[in-house]
Amino acid sequence: MDGEYKKFDRSLYEKYDKLGKEYARQFLPRILKLSNPEKYKDVQVRDEGENYGPDLVCHNNGEVVGYFEVEIKNNWNTKQFNFPDLQIPERKAKWANGYKGKAVTYCVLSKPERSGVTKTCIGNMATVKGSLVSKCPTQYVKTKYTQNEKFFKIPLNVVHFHDFAEVIEKEQKNGTS
Repeated sequence: MDGEYKKFDRSLYEKYDKLGKEYARQFLPRILKLSNPEKYKDVQVRDEGENYGPDLVCHNNGEVVGYFEVEIKNNWNTKQFNFPDLQIPERKAKWANGYKGKAVTYCVLSKPERSGVTKTCIGNMATVKGSLVSKCPTQYVKTKYTQNEKFFKIPLNVVHFHDFAEVIEKEQKNGTS
């Protein structure tokens, strides 16, 4: 690996890990069911604890069918994704071609916002298949946390964007909420 990796930051982990996983765990099954109700009738996305693998496990009809790697991007703080590409840290490449023989999808959530007095909410998520990530070019990027970290630069035409308010609206319209 050239460049540098972002060092593990326990305070960021404690602030965002559980929140990101919870939103992804709540919305991924809903998104899958809306995309193919028959196929994903019995889908569940679970956090099965720290195992140094991808964050979430996707079960359908009682079988593991895939995994999700989740992160929050604090610089995505608008409804629209206003960047030329989606960046996935190269350090997460270990799952790009799958995990335990199953596909991994990367999930990037927008910055959490305060809603009301104490409620924190996330409004958007971008998803991209790991198999597509591994084919994308990389570039060194200066970030808030590193001077020279390598990122995959994913073109937006292979990224799926999900607005959680729209997901809820579609469920209500379809009578699936």
